Amino acid sequence: MKKKRLLVRSALAVMAVAAVVAAVTGSTGSASPVGDHYVDNLGSGVTAEGFSDDNANSDCSTTAFLEGDYDLWHFVVNQTEGAGNLSWNAGLSVWSSPSSVNVTDVTTQYGQYQPGESTRHLWIATTPPGATLETAYLNYTGTAGAENLSHTCARGSVVEPSIEVDPEVDYDLT
Repeated sequence: MKKKRLLVRSALAVMAVAAVVAAVTGSTGSASPVGDHYVDNLGSGVTAEGFSDDNANSDCSTTAFLEGDYDLWHFVVNQTEGAGNLSWNAGLSVWSSPSSVNVTDVTTQYGQYQPGESTRHLWIATTPPGATLETAYLNYTGTAGAENLSHTCARGSVVEPSIEVDPEVDYDLT
């Protein structure tokens, strides 16, 4: 009988110690979603054109971008733990001018969500082009890292090819 009580008390003590260690380290065996990570390098009221550096990034010269009618935003999170994709937090992110902006995840067209163990990427396309982003938040699972807007491609900065037609010239289009 004494052995049973001692065994039960020992088991309870081990469980209590494990619970305290888990509470102190924050380890529960699985990471929980994080949805309030502020992208802190935007400044106040950013447009893709204002952030784009004249569409100097190679994403801006891809067929996918040139054939689209949207602005492209590329976000990067550097972190040390966790897995899974980044996603846009539409509930906390704020757009103005216009206030209604459609956001589409286009990551698979431009790269990979998680190209390395400690880095995650998210590319979003926004319509209409020219919208102003006031505040950006990202969702992801795992340890918080440094959330940044890496670069943008602005539809307004794309020069559309044009053909000038002389109205006095007779063109044979047959």
